Amino acid sequence: MSKPLLGLTFCCTGLEPVQRQTLEDQIRLLGGLFNLNLTSQVQFLVVTKRDTDKYIFLVRYRHDITFIAPSVIENLYQRWKAGEDIVFTSILLPLPVFAGFNICVARIDKPSDEIRNKLMSERFRKPPEKAAPQIMPKDPFLTEEIMSILEKLGAAVSKTLTPQCSLLVASSASGRRYTMAKQWNTPVVHPIWVLDSCLREAALHLDDYELSTEFNSYNSTSFVWKKLFLSRIAHVNSSLKSSRREITPQHKKTEIWTSIMDSAHPLLTKEATTDTWDEHAPSDTESKDPEDTLHVLGQNPQPLPAASTLFIEHHFLPLGLTIPEQKVLRSVVESHQGSIVSSSDDPKITHVVMLVKNGPQTHLMLLMLPGTIKRRISDKSISLVTNWYIERSIFYGELRADPWSRPMIGMVPLKVKHKVCITGFTGVELLHLEKLISYLHLEFCETLNSSRDLLIVNINLFKSSLSKTSPKLFEYEPREILDCPVYANGSNSKSIAVLSSRNKMAAARKWSIPIVSLAFFWEMINILEKQPTLMTPEVANPNWCVFAPPKDCKNSSFMNGVAPMSHNAMASEVLMPPTNDTSVRLPSPKKVKDKERYGRLVGRGESLLKKLEAAKESDDANREPPSEGPSSQDTSMIGYGNDEKAEQHKLLMEKLEGSSTRPTKRPRRTTRGCS
Repeated sequence: MSKPLLGLTFCCTGLEPVQRQTLEDQIRLLGGLFNLNLTSQVQFLVVTKRDTDKYIFLVRYRHDITFIAPSVIENLYQRWKAGEDIVFTSILLPLPVFAGFNICVARIDKPSDEIRNKLMSERFRKPPEKAAPQIMPKDPFLTEEIMSILEKLGAAVSKTLTPQCSLLVASSASGRRYTMAKQWNTPVVHPIWVLDSCLREAALHLDDYELSTEFNSYNSTSFVWKKLFLSRIAHVNSSLKSSRREITPQHKKTEIWTSIMDSAHPLLTKEATTDTWDEHAPSDTESKDPEDTLHVLGQNPQPLPAASTLFIEHHFLPLGLTIPEQKVLRSVVESHQGSIVSSSDDPKITHVVMLVKNGPQTHLMLLMLPGTIKRRISDKSISLVTNWYIERSIFYGELRADPWSRPMIGMVPLKVKHKVCITGFTGVELLHLEKLISYLHLEFCETLNSSRDLLIVNINLFKSSLSKTSPKLFEYEPREILDCPVYANGSNSKSIAVLSSRNKMAAARKWSIPIVSLAFFWEMINILEKQPTLMTPEVANPNWCVFAPPKDCKNSSFMNGVAPMSHNAMASEVLMPPTNDTSVRLPSPKKVKDKERYGRLVGRGESLLKKLEAAKESDDANREPPSEGPSSQDTSMIGYGNDEKAEQHKLLMEKLEGSSTRPTKRPRRTTRGCS
């Protein structure tokens, strides 16, 4: 018998111990895994109460979690126990958004146009068509509309407030029902809670939508909108793709426009996976191969269905693009209601688009255009942009004519290939910064170690502290260069991006690696545009320098000839807390042994007998022995040590040379025989 939950991981919240044990046994028998603690491997949360820490955390930070009711597991177990062969497809139906709620809806007054526009200006409340759920209110400020949606999504709805009501939905902090709700401690939420919960497909935390007398945009309740919408779009696209006839891919050179296909791809959420120090930053987004989308678009001559009107009334003239590149460009632009112009004489031209890597050849390429086009470019009736203009606009969902999107004339390859690391960047800036590093003939390094030459940090991660200690870092023009988004998955101080960047910066300072903002790169491009000598900016300039080691530091090739930095932003304890062990440990010095320092008893090429003779001829009776003897002046010499040894020495001399006082030998007697 098959096990329908094989490979799936579950957790629960709000269950009594007996219920939890029964649920765990059923899940394990069905082949699933059950974790009592909430981990990153959990895919399903069995919910009975929504005011628990687990539910609140997941609804805010995990877009990939499915909330289910205990009855779903129970019904599945009974079917499996009865012998039904169940194959997992969509058997685990999600928990209805408002299931279990008893909601009273008071009279909802339509807000003023100003308040309504402010509330609806939040980007997550205007999802793409494919990302919007099927059931959601068309107008969140109509009482009947709100009540209908609540009933469809599982709530018990009434206009009468009783103590049994879970909450009150109201737009005004006044009236009898509001007063009684406060007396009964019944939560009162703004009607926008219904809309946002429908968009999230899970009831959001009530405390975040508590009705107040002052204006509140209610925009901080969840941090997964972008990933949630992108995953839904990806699911719809994969369904459409599976229904199409499969086309055998042709072998083409597809890496030319991989970047724009990545941006057009539904799952472009490239985070700090490439932004590593000595560990990989966790990511909740599963990446797909962008080449798959590239093959489909490259072979389908018809544009994809229009998902937006982003490039409506935009007519692009490609400049310097090959035919395959133009086909890909046409497919992407037309999918956003734009058009590609095939002739330079077309009066509809609004933009001339060229590749970023061709920036240094901009003037030469413009010479190929007719004089009318060049005059229109000069008077700015035609905009000169790069392919990054299209990519950035698609990524942000709005037109981005910033410095990233204009031709970079100074993007000249350097002669020295420095090793560069980056940290704190996310999204399309991360993608484009990697490419910009390669275009400048620098080596992009994903991992930071002591052999790197430069670390570029997104200073917006530490804007609150750096704006106080080093305000010049944020005065660089153009300001759009520094306006890079940050990856936030909670409070700023506990964000994964902040912690990872802080560790990298601490390591870079320890290894004497310069740390700069993105303004350093833009200044480099400006210098290379004007100086053909391929010079680089001074690292220690306070307009972009976060940390600069001394000029005699040899760890970084960027520090040649750099003056020491007068101020050091990294000294801020807020930004860089001291590590546990910042002292430099040097090896113990070896004692130099002077072989000539100590006397030797033998082995200097002079016989011991001659040395002893010289000692005897000395007039001083207390004279020390030769070089081996002790000396009161030189305590490093080795001596004999006491009078007993001196007496032995005297006897030795007498034996070697003989003594004048030695008695004469007695004559030897001979034995004569008796006669």
